[in-house]
Amino acid sequence: CDGSGNGAELQAWLDSNGGASATDNCGDVTWNNDFTALSDDCGATGSATVTFTATDDCGNASTTSATFTIEDTTDPVLTNDPTITIPCDEYPDDIIYASASDDCGGTTITFSDVQVSGGCLLPIGAYLRTYTATDDCGNTSTSEQIVTLIDDTAPVITVPADYTTTADALDCSADISSSAAGMASATDNCDSDVEITYVDGDWSYTCTGDDDTTEGTRTLTRTWTATDDCGNSSSGTQSITVTDETAPVGSTEDASVPCADYDAATEYGSHTESDNCDSDVAVSWVNVETFNIEGAGCYQVLRSYTFTDDCGNSSSADQIITVFDDVAPVFDAYDYNVTVECTGEDANDITYLPITATDNCGEVTYSVSSICASGGCPYSMLRTWTATDECGNSTDAEQYVSLYDVTAPELTIPADYTVSADSDDCSADISPAAAGDASATDNCGPNDCWGDATITITYVDSDWAYTCTGDDDNTEGTRTLTRTWTATDRCDNS
Repeated sequence: CDGSGNGAELQAWLDSNGGASATDNCGDVTWNNDFTALSDDCGATGSATVTFTATDDCGNASTTSATFTIEDTTDPVLTNDPTITIPCDEYPDDIIYASASDDCGGTTITFSDVQVSGGCLLPIGAYLRTYTATDDCGNTSTSEQIVTLIDDTAPVITVPADYTTTADALDCSADISSSAAGMASATDNCDSDVEITYVDGDWSYTCTGDDDTTEGTRTLTRTWTATDDCGNSSSGTQSITVTDETAPVGSTEDASVPCADYDAATEYGSHTESDNCDSDVAVSWVNVETFNIEGAGCYQVLRSYTFTDDCGNSSSADQIITVFDDVAPVFDAYDYNVTVECTGEDANDITYLPITATDNCGEVTYSVSSICASGGCPYSMLRTWTATDECGNSTDAEQYVSLYDVTAPELTIPADYTVSADSDDCSADISPAAAGDASATDNCGPNDCWGDATITITYVDSDWAYTCTGDDDNTEGTRTLTRTWTATDRCDNS
């Protein structure tokens, strides 16, 4: 089969009368045949049975038959590259990477693939492909080819949304695992099981702390990477934030402070504080109020402490500071024995011959009591002083006071007195009850320490002086006398 119907061979066969020969006894022989066409077999093959007729000049004829056959016994020629690479997402695509030719007609190429090792794809990255070329007449030839799948396309990654969670109230921890914060996903043109990994960056602390080590609310960037079997990768980022919303826990211990040591700007007692995130909690305090005020040295102060972490979360606790005074006043230096002229002042009056005391914290109030004592003129007394501070602490002091008196009483005498003589006997009532009584005051007062009077008033009358001009030597009737009053104190001053 020459692929063109073997025309020359057919014609030569016809011309040779299919190989037959004839002779005639009388003349020449003429040949003819009944060939019309070849049958249509496979490809360009076919056959024809031809009847050849030999006729002599007189019309006598004889026939013979012969068959002409074109057949194909040659395999197609199959051509392909021994190895090829194709994108993984194009397999299987039924594309034939081979060609075949045949002299006698067309060819059909088929193939079958068998998995072999090689390539980057898992579990199958390469195939041994066996091509079979078959011509129209069933002649075949085969060839092998290694088909390696390649992948140069990165996966498409989808990262989870940014994630925010609250720090644990006890230890500031937070669950930022992928099960909590979200898991990335990826699709790939070839890999159905893309490897997904992530790497976390360092924490960035975002609160404004009060120290060099800021703690609490923090953010990190999680970088997700999707990698296929062939090492192609793509990445995306996710922001993860942990917020600190828990206030510190703080407590205070009340304190008692002597009033002399108390300073409103000084801390007393103790305080403790802790925080779930901040290892160095900021502490501040203010004095809120002073209450239960009994005196300048005995009162209570309400102080409020505030505990603040780096993120501004805060709590407060109250502290009561008890300021106390257990120190009695101290008398300033004074003379234990004093000698003064009496003035008549109240010996139980603190303004009389005062002494002073000093207290460590506040003002001092005084009281004094006196008892009479013998000695001196007009008398002496023992005075007991008590100095009491604002908180009720008190102390006593004694002082012996000797009085003297060199000042005469001040005498007030009644006005001059005139009375008419009795019409019967010329008598007249000139007693102090009638003529008037004198009075006196003394610098030492009207009474002594025991309550006795300190002034004695006496009087002496002069002789009568008769003022009428009588007719004899014994003038009688109208008369005048001078009454002399005398006031004498205990010390004989008069």
